[in-house]
Amino acid sequence: MRITRFFDHSFPKQESDFEQLSNYLEFNGNYLPSMTVFDTAYNAYLASESKMGGEH
Repeated sequence: MRITRFFDHSFPKQESDFEQLSNYLEFNGNYLPSMTVFDTAYNAYLASESKMGGEH
């Protein structure tokens, strides 16, 4: 059974560490067709945060 992010209540929503998020998705993210989806999204997030002055 595939679940969606919406129903994944254990997803670490406040986590900003790439390794922690990557590890979670690798072991629990069976709703992702590929980890490259996460890598692309995370890199886009970091780029947008750096433009806005966010710290990571």
